[in-house]
Amino acid sequence: MHRSLRICFILFLLTVVTAVARPQATPDFSGLWEQDNDRCQPKRTGDVTLHIEHHGAELVVETSIVHASPRSRRAVQKYTIDGEVSVSTGADGDEFHTRVIRYP
Repeated sequence: MHRSLRICFILFLLTVVTAVARPQATPDFSGLWEQDNDRCQPKRTGDVTLHIEHHGAELVVETSIVHASPRSRRAVQKYTIDGEVSVSTGADGDEFHTRVIRYP
């Protein structure tokens, strides 16, 4: 009886050590994201869609904005999440300097 209890305890410890030692998965935000206008502060109108490609330190966000007007707007921002400054242009032509750092 004691031997089987000891074996179960050792198996339990090995399971715990394996689970703790496994590295955490790197976040990946890739996908198609849609803005929920009802939850925006201040309230927003129009359809806003983000197409995100996230691979390693590279993060590309393509924003499409469709309002009631016939002209839609589109912007592409490219970031690196390694702390280097990224320069991108917004949908209205403004230039943005951004530094993205992954928080541990």
